[in-house]
Amino acid sequence: MWHDVTADRRIAVTLVLQMVLEAVCGTGLTSLVLFELRHSWRLSGQQAGWVVAAVNLSLLTGNLLVSQRRRLSPRTLLPVALAARAMSLALLAVPWWPLFLTALVLGAVAQGALLAAVVMLRVRYLPQAVMGRASGLMWLLTGSAALLSPVVIPPLDHVAGPHATFLALGAVSSVVMVHLHRARTAWTPTNPATTEPA
Repeated sequence: MWHDVTADRRIAVTLVLQMVLEAVCGTGLTSLVLFELRHSWRLSGQQAGWVVAAVNLSLLTGNLLVSQRRRLSPRTLLPVALAARAMSLALLAVPWWPLFLTALVLGAVAQGALLAAVVMLRVRYLPQAVMGRASGLMWLLTGSAALLSPVVIPPLDHVAGPHATFLALGAVSSVVMVHLHRARTAWTPTNPATTEPA
């Protein structure tokens, strides 16, 4: 089953991408953002709730922007959206409220776009005969990566502080850019005159 997941380089690339997103942008990040909203920005519980609602709406918007497209260009979309996500994490370290809020929204849109692209590419390139079992294995891997988020981020915040933690998370996300760059030829269509739909 592992061979089925890694046989197509495009599936392997999106798996690594999703695992990093789950580890870096999971519940640990959400808890850190909520802490910052309440303690650093002095928002009330209701105000923090409105910010979280705006972030969730932005996540949905990013998802819809990709899922409703008739054609998908992974070679462009993945690095651009990942760069936006990494940059948004780093910008959370800047102590200026308008920029903090903008970074939250931008990051959520980028993350929604990335997750939608991952699912669409998986459906496109994973053989239908192994879709169920392979998907189960990939969800196990990404779920395990998601467990790292609440385990690693709070201690990092305790040791280095929230600003350094946001910068570290942005740096970790940007490392995946190297992986995407090295795998860029995987997205080259067999016929350069056409763009493969997802």
